[in-house]
Amino acid sequence: RAFHRSRAYLSLLVRRRSFFEKRDIRVLGWPESQGEKIVGKFAPNPGDRVVLMGATWDFPEFLDELGERKKSDGFEVSAFIHDLIPMVTPAYVPDGVSEMFSRWLESIQRITDRYVVNSDHTALDLRAHLARIGLDTPIAVAPLAHEFLTDGEVAQRPLRVATLYASERPFVLFVGTIESRKNVWGLLRAWQALAAELKLERPRLILAGKRGWGIEDFQRLYNRSGALDGLAKFIERPTDAELTHLYRNCLFTVFPSHYEGWGLPIGESLWFGKTCVASN
Repeated sequence: RAFHRSRAYLSLLVRRRSFFEKRDIRVLGWPESQGEKIVGKFAPNPGDRVVLMGATWDFPEFLDELGERKKSDGFEVSAFIHDLIPMVTPAYVPDGVSEMFSRWLESIQRITDRYVVNSDHTALDLRAHLARIGLDTPIAVAPLAHEFLTDGEVAQRPLRVATLYASERPFVLFVGTIESRKNVWGLLRAWQALAAELKLERPRLILAGKRGWGIEDFQRLYNRSGALDGLAKFIERPTDAELTHLYRNCLFTVFPSHYEGWGLPIGESLWFGKTCVASN
């Protein structure tokens, strides 16, 4: 599989049409312009609505091309924005992201007729930003879904031994990327204080997610404390089946994030009937 994928990438880089044509794979026109390459043979009619559902931060040529097509074809553009975290809390994103996000927002606001966001909170952030630059573009809120597939094939998939071992004893669950904005360092400090200051017997703390950025302080504390004397367990990149198991069997969940656009793990926790201790 790796060999064939590498061969396909190489063929794409050297623009070998025959490789894709004989496999009935259509590469959009092999155009010269990067913007045209992404838009391809896209030809909406007047009155159509184009909805950008994902982040197009890295595609300035695409937005330029879309703007040109909009002038001539007369369609509407709606853009989905998950959050404005790179602008509101730039200390919690990797280097360069705030600048890239700002440039993207500036580009997209020139062609957008309507925004779609996932929470009233993000709508407030976006409305404040638009007001500062003198725009009053309509904003629609479409909340995220929290339901899990708790039966069928996904739920029946086997769990890793590390997940089963970590959840053997009573535990509290944190779900999310292990990054500075999620306040995971503060969470470890709080778990230490439960024993050192309040003399409480602590349940295990399970952190389920992928490794992110800005976690040097968290990693040092985690390592030097011996993972809180063995009480903290990290489950990297849990599957849906593993998250279902962890949500179902935890005592409660914690979500002490510094800032969120929505905070999906809070809703997921409540959907499983588990209390979530969250920051305001």
